[in-house]
Amino acid sequence: GWWFRKFILGSRCSNFDVAVFCSVYQEKHSLLRRVFEIYGSLPQAAKQAVHRQVPILIRTIRSSPDLLGIISDPPADCRDLLMQVLQTLTDGAVPSQDLISSIKNLYSKTKDTEFLFPVMAHLPKDEILSVFPNIVNLPVDKFQVALSRILQGSPQHGPILDPSEILIAIHVIDPEKEGIPLKKVC
Repeated sequence: GWWFRKFILGSRCSNFDVAVFCSVYQEKHSLLRRVFEIYGSLPQAAKQAVHRQVPILIRTIRSSPDLLGIISDPPADCRDLLMQVLQTLTDGAVPSQDLISSIKNLYSKTKDTEFLFPVMAHLPKDEILSVFPNIVNLPVDKFQVALSRILQGSPQHGPILDPSEILIAIHVIDPEKEGIPLKKVC
């Protein structure tokens, strides 16, 4: 609790300090929420230390129920940390259905399409089509990432949509209804 915040916010925070705390969290997963809760108020140096250690911790605990709960309902101001966790959980691995469900729950609350990126290749076609207007409305660089994931798909199932289906999906978007600038759809 308070001791973690005081220690991390103190001027003596180092990679070693965060590594020690992460080793404690490996044994007591329920304490991980505390890191997410205070993340937004950490100084930049402490955030960097957390970012260096979190992949090690996440690879160890994987999709624990406590972590899935954090993903489904994260504290405020921890988006960068949450994105790193999602990337770590899905990097080179097929995400579990529990993880996919937690991320879809997070998306339903935030409508932040980028949260879907790590599992996009594992979503069914109808779910991709339902969020496609939001994908089209992303900045160009993020749209390209999403499009690449949709076209690449997963090794088990191949592409989610083929290029012709993507063109059709773009052209059936109603810019007025979806609130998307016409130039993004045309």
